[in-house]
Amino acid sequence: LIKVEPRPPKPPGIIWELLPCEKLREIPVLQELAKRSKVRKPCRE
Repeated sequence: LIKVEPRPPKPPGIIWELLPCEKLREIPVLQELAKRSKVRKPCRE
């Protein structure tokens, strides 16, 4: 028998570090949000 802990709840919002640049280019609203975000590093074109 293996004991496991329940998963923590998902955080609200977007985890910018995990969002690939390809998705950012495909979804215009994400581009706008990324411009406003202080966390997201710009993608290279």
